[in-house]
Amino acid sequence: MSRSEHTEVGRNSLDALLESGKPYSVLYLGINGIDKIMQAQDSAYLDNVCDVLARRIRRSVRGSDEAVLADRGQYLIVIRGTYDSKAYQSLQDRIRATLENDILIDGERLSLTVDFGAASFPEDGSNFDEVVDHAR
Repeated sequence: MSRSEHTEVGRNSLDALLESGKPYSVLYLGINGIDKIMQAQDSAYLDNVCDVLARRIRRSVRGSDEAVLADRGQYLIVIRGTYDSKAYQSLQDRIRATLENDILIDGERLSLTVDFGAASFPEDGSNFDEVVDHAR
C-alpha cells in the first residue's frame, strides 16, 4: 500500500469518528531518522519504508483505533475514547519496541527512533487540528 493509500484509508475512518462528536485521543509519533531516508531515496523505496512502519504501528494498536500517516515521518494514532496515563505508556512501549527494531529493505538496514505526544478531545482542543497541535 502506498503512502497516499495509507493516508486515505485512515482518513476515511477518521472522518466518521470526528463527525460523531464522541471523545477520542490522538497519539502523535515522530519518527526520527526518516527525513534523511526521504531525501535520499526514490518514492518506491519510501513507500516500502512507510508500509513497514504502518504495518508495525497497526499491529501495536487496538483494531478499533486508527493509524494515519500524517506527514513526512509523522504518524497519528487516533484512539476511540480516551486512555489513562498507564494505558498510554503501555501503548508507547509496544510501539517503541516494534518501531525501534531495525527495518531491512532492499538489503539496507534502517535504524529509527520515535518520539511521542498525546492529547484528547475535547479536553485539549475543540477540533481535530487543535488536538493534533497539542499532541505535537
